[in-house]
Amino acid sequence: MLRIWVPLFFITILSGCVANRVYLTHEELEQNSKIHIAVFPFANDYYGVTEKIIAEHLEYGYIVVERAEIYKIIDELKLQMSGITEYDMIKAGKLMNVDIIIIGMAYSEYKPYIPPTPTYQPPPQSPAEAFGQGLSAGIAQGIQERKSGTFIYASFRVIRVETGEVIRSLDNFFIRRQ
Repeated sequence: MLRIWVPLFFITILSGCVANRVYLTHEELEQNSKIHIAVFPFANDYYGVTEKIIAEHLEYGYIVVERAEIYKIIDELKLQMSGITEYDMIKAGKLMNVDIIIIGMAYSEYKPYIPPTPTYQPPPQSPAEAFGQGLSAGIAQGIQERKSGTFIYASFRVIRVETGEVIRSLDNFFIRRQ
């Protein structure tokens, strides 16, 4: 049974972070509704990545454990989020009776626009032709083309609670442009 829904799980994660939307059939939604997931708060998540992943999984019919329940279990285990290990999260997942846990971290990266190396062009014939040329025009073009700015990424692991097996590990996964 687990082999069937694992590909759907990754389609859900990947489709939620790109512009194209994947629509699931009634059968796929029904199958997803049998899967319980706990998304542990991502480290350094000042960008709402954890909430985005939770929202996407809810949209695709998965049963996502409420964050308050996660904190309750962590308190019962007498753990602090800063010192919690992957093993502790798997143990907490077993106590919550979930099938999958998702753990990770979020981060941002600023990418300045670096204009291409200019090639020789004859000087402009008039001031109107000169308008818009130069470094500032290149930077504005880079921002407009969305090649510059702050980009939000995540690195995370999807772990099967029953076995502790890492189903998928993603690094430098693009979430959105800030």
